[in-house]
Amino acid sequence: MPVLPCDVASDEQIAGLFDTLGREWGGLDGLLHSIAFAPREALSGDFLDALSRQAFAIAHDISSYSFAALAKGARPMMRGRRASVLTLTYLGAVRSVPNYNVMGSAKASLEANVRYLPLPRAGASVHGISAADQDAGGGRHRQLRQAPVGFEATRRCGAA
Repeated sequence: MPVLPCDVASDEQIAGLFDTLGREWGGLDGLLHSIAFAPREALSGDFLDALSRQAFAIAHDISSYSFAALAKGARPMMRGRRASVLTLTYLGAVRSVPNYNVMGSAKASLEANVRYLPLPRAGASVHGISAADQDAGGGRHRQLRQAPVGFEATRRCGAA
């Protein structure tokens, strides 16, 4: 199968992607969301000085909304398949990181999407994972998994 283009800022392109995948494959066992973007000017200096409505909207649309939109498009193809949906997040979602600025709130929004997606009812699991935490040298990483409302959804993998 060729590479399929998809601008995640376009609902029509997302729908077209899953129409094509549905015709070609019929089902889907997994979806990896590895997409993030914010305008460069929003990623340096003081958070409020760099903040604009447009930069905020773009960062959240591309980095967070796209995960939910892709999961929505994939859901019909995942029903009854024990499928998984995975997204990549970052420590900046839970801690202030210099110059990460608007991406921190976009990643926090992305992590909220992991908790709210209803895919387990369709038989799919939903996960968010961060490449490294404070203790990156010790092999630990943060993993965010969907859990029922009221339960803590964050745990440290590899921790004693």
